[in-house]
Amino acid sequence: MYCAKAIILASVCSFSAQAQDIPLDTRANDYFEALNMSFEQKIRAKDLLADWNTATLEYNNRHRIDEQNSCYRKSEGEVIIILQFESDGTISEVYASTDNEKGKCFINTYKGLRFPQPPMSPVYYLQRMM
Repeated sequence: MYCAKAIILASVCSFSAQAQDIPLDTRANDYFEALNMSFEQKIRAKDLLADWNTATLEYNNRHRIDEQNSCYRKSEGEVIIILQFESDGTISEVYASTDNEKGKCFINTYKGLRFPQPPMSPVYYLQRMM
């Protein structure tokens, strides 16, 4: 039992150490890569992204983008979306945790929109849509 815990702990530590080697401008190919990059950027570029995160949240709330197209009513449950921002603030890709109608609706709502310019690119911005 202790040996199994040691192996798991060593694997987690090894994964964490390897994750630090991922360049912050790495481009995701799928939801899980985008999720990983959103966590990496949140941890390693926290100070760099702080003001931009606030401006992005305020922009989203002011324009009520998440309420457009009645996406919340499309399906039950939570959908996590990850917005991929380019250097000009355009959302070039939207990754969703589910492939249901709600997830598809949020993808269509956000993809192609332009927000405030981020301080780096790409930026992966995670949003929980309840």
